[in-house]
Amino acid sequence: MTSEQHETGRVAVAKTCKLYVGGKFPRSESGRVYPVRDAAGAPLANVAHASRKDLRDAVAAARGAFPAGPGPPPTTAGRCCSASPR
Repeated sequence: MTSEQHETGRVAVAKTCKLYVGGKFPRSESGRVYPVRDAAGAPLANVAHASRKDLRDAVAAARGAFPAGPGPPPTTAGRCCSASPR
């Protein structure tokens, strides 16, 4: 039995994680993934490699998730965040 096989004799296959955009789990447009490994170098999972279109879709979904209306200007929000104790 190789190191990639479990005790049951099955070959271990790394999970492939999808993106999370707009409450759904689409695959990346490109279909590319990259491996994530633990500190010892063992594979943990494959993660979707988002394209520019995937990023645009995510930004559009995030903008649509919040009401469009008057809110604090970005400079005010930035001061509130930077003034918080760490």
